[in-house]
Order: sequence, then structure tokens, then C-alpha cells
Amino acid sequence: MKKRMLATFAVAVLVLAGLSAQTTKINFQLNWSISGDHAPYYVAIEKGWFKEEGLDVNVMLGKGSGFSVQMVDADKAQIGISDAPVPIESIAKGAKVKIVGIIFDKHPNCMFFWKDSGITKPQDLKG
Repeated sequence: MKKRMLATFAVAVLVLAGLSAQTTKINFQLNWSISGDHAPYYVAIEKGWFKEEGLDVNVMLGKGSGFSVQMVDADKAQIGISDAPVPIESIAKGAKVKIVGIIFDKHPNCMFFWKDSGITKPQDLKG
């Protein structure tokens, strides 16, 4: 999954970079503060993989999917991460953004509970 996430990002960045041999500066808007699913981007920066492709990637911390879409629409970021419904709705309202790929085909969020909480299934959360 991480390889696919990095590949999706790389394809989007390469589209922006074109075939130029010069370094292209890219502002990359995260959807939120740094979390584990963002690790591949930082690994690529640390290992110089983007630089090898002529890209100078500036990662910007996010404030949610809406913020990410706004930053791309305002041309303050060339690439951003968001939950899929947000850019779809924004495009319907006139935003000039494009969806170029997905990172997760299933949402990775989950809930954790203490063993002795008695919660063992979603129905236990009612009330």
C-alpha cells in the first residue's frame, strides 16, 4: 500500500515537473499533521529520490481535507492530500482542482478500547 501511495504521488509530481531537467519546486499540502501514512513522502525526501527526478518538494502541514483543497485551488500548493468527497464537492462548486489518484481503497481509521471496557463490537457503542 505504501508503494502505491508513493507511486501515486510520484506520478502526480512528474506530471507537474514535465520533462524539464531543471529543479522544479513543489509545495505539497498534507491533509493533516504528520502521521504514519505520510512516512513514504518523508522517506523519498530524505533519500533524495525527488531530487534525483529534479523535484524540490516542500511538505506543508495540513488542517484537514478542506484546507488542503483550498490551498491547491488557490495555487499555494501544487499537490494536496484530501478525503475524496471534499474535492468532488469543491469541484462541483467551481474549484479548479483535479483528482489524480487514491492513497487508500479502504479507510485506515480504527478505534481502540481497553480490554476491560466491555466493548467488543460496534453495537456496544450505542448510547
